[in-house]
Amino acid sequence: MLETYRSSLPNLSLAGPTLFAPLLSEAMKVCSAMKQQCKDYMILLIMTDGIIHDKDEVKNLLVKCATLPLSVIIIGIGNN
Repeated sequence: MLETYRSSLPNLSLAGPTLFAPLLSEAMKVCSAMKQQCKDYMILLIMTDGIIHDKDEVKNLLVKCATLPLSVIIIGIGNN
């Protein structure tokens, strides 16, 4: 994972606002399908350099994730 991050970082331009809800919603759709098929488990790793701008929506989505085969790990990098 770390090697992928290091090789990808030079090709990215990081900018705000930092919105996690769209990403989390998509992960929930995938996990809902996995749950219905009784297959696999997903770990969503989010590495962010900024403040979460849609924090209230993300909190609500994380509560809904409790019934899905999903773990969400958020790692803050940088000074924000």
